[in-house]
Amino acid sequence: MICAGFREGGKGPCFGDSGGPLVSKQDDRWIQAGIVSFSVGCAKPYFPAVYTRVSQYNNWINSHITRNRPGFINFTSNRTESDFNVSCTRPNINRITVNISEVCGRQLLKTRIVGGEVAPPGSWPWQVSLHIFEHFCGGSLINDQWVLTTAHCVQRWSMSPYLLTVYLGRQSQEGSNPNEVIRKATQITIHPDYISTSFNNDIAVLRLSAPVNFTQYILPVCLAALNSTFYTGVDSWITGWGNIGSGVPLPSPQNLMEVNVPVVGNRQCKCSYGESTITENMICAGLQEGGKDSCQGDSGGPMVSKQGERWIQSGIVNFGLGCAVPDFPGVYTRVSNYESWIKSVISINQPGFINFISNGTDSDLSVSCTNQTTTAMPTKPKPPENAEGFRSLRQNETSITLHWDPVKNNVSFIVLYNGKEIHVAAPAGNGPVTLTVSSLTPGTTYLFTLFSVFENIRSSGVSIAAVTAPENADGIRASNQNETSITLQWNKINNNVSFVLQFNGTETNITATDGNGPITHTVSFLTARTYYTFTLFSVFKNVRSSGVSFMAATGKALNLSLMFNRYTYYRVKLLFRGLNVIIEL
Repeated sequence: MICAGFREGGKGPCFGDSGGPLVSKQDDRWIQAGIVSFSVGCAKPYFPAVYTRVSQYNNWINSHITRNRPGFINFTSNRTESDFNVSCTRPNINRITVNISEVCGRQLLKTRIVGGEVAPPGSWPWQVSLHIFEHFCGGSLINDQWVLTTAHCVQRWSMSPYLLTVYLGRQSQEGSNPNEVIRKATQITIHPDYISTSFNNDIAVLRLSAPVNFTQYILPVCLAALNSTFYTGVDSWITGWGNIGSGVPLPSPQNLMEVNVPVVGNRQCKCSYGESTITENMICAGLQEGGKDSCQGDSGGPMVSKQGERWIQSGIVNFGLGCAVPDFPGVYTRVSNYESWIKSVISINQPGFINFISNGTDSDLSVSCTNQTTTAMPTKPKPPENAEGFRSLRQNETSITLHWDPVKNNVSFIVLYNGKEIHVAAPAGNGPVTLTVSSLTPGTTYLFTLFSVFENIRSSGVSIAAVTAPENADGIRASNQNETSITLQWNKINNNVSFVLQFNGTETNITATDGNGPITHTVSFLTARTYYTFTLFSVFKNVRSSGVSFMAATGKALNLSLMFNRYTYYRVKLLFRGLNVIIEL
């Protein structure tokens, strides 16, 4: 790999640039050094973009292209490499240097926990936010370089983990987070026995691109050891940035939320969901009357309980029937059943496992579901299929119209973008579904994720990127013209917007110039004394603006044409600015 960027940020590739070239000039040649690969966000300070180093693939490229091979040229830097002197040592400000088993599960900030409200900053220092352009799942930090989450959150990116951005020490999804640390994922390991249709063994760990320093706001959680017992009624806490109700997104500024729920024994949980749905690899928690629960967007996040001065993670947010529905507690992956698997994946600096011991007798042992027949037991609905044909149908400067095929008449949809959710009712007929998203910013790339929804259960989702058209250029005028050409001028929009000039059935592509000055373009080989209609389109990522048209004329030509008979004598008198000029022929 090769990296490039400014320490202060502000310039760098972004979504849609992947696969493009990074080039440098040597004499009169441009040589490609890299291919746009990945970055933390776009043009972030201290995080240069990362590119594939082309020079490492000379032999591989030549092995595939045997005729008319590309030209490989040695690029030689003329200066001393200052990178040889770089050291990554940094002052250990607020860093805790003890091992994981000693530090895990301790809150260094003594915050007040109330439940069902915004969590004070630093109260849950192991909470992690996973992003693919925006928050989609939670996780928990379990040592200085590994995060625990569910398999259903990250399975689709297991072969491309670098697409995942991990935020630690984050308080809100909007605005500044001064205690935040950002990492990319470099490895995703899914439990080998994970079954997506039943959510059994729904657990995964992901490796961060670099270790994190522990601070008051970033600490690992302890994990429940194999012999832990969580009896009915054990006090538990769930944290995350998910919906605050079925179809009700977390309001701005999307602060981290916390909620307090008791453990529900597996026997009681099976009475609600059915015998085959709840396995011994799961643990349930919630109120019988409902009202408090995890919800969409919390998946992968931790459920923890306190023992002494330690917080121990008992579960990972997995699934539920809707959100906070009476008699249907939330279902979580039981962490204690995976101690040996986690240790087999993380061999160095292993997480801290602690036995959680419940006091008294587990009342769940006496639970019987005799009041319900087997056929009457409600079962967990399976997630619906993702919609097909999801695409951008059309766009203008402030709106994008999306289009997709229906799934079934009883399947509705949710479109997620910019942290907002739009609910779309199930279509009545068999035709395609369209949705116009308005009040957008011109010349901007948006990521849309479409979920199919059946009985409040979402599909895994399918995502597309779409762009709004840029604004039309203003200040368009003819700055100069003569008999055969017209020079046009207009105001620049920004460096990312190019232009297309259309006239007489032809089109000319015009690249935005550097600087802030106006853009000029001369159209030549025109006819004198003729009016031309020009239409100028602004272009962003191949999407044109609505266009603006104007007229301009070429000048009048001076054309003296004298025809003579070669046998006749002519005497021509021309009057030019008061002077008599005699031409004898």
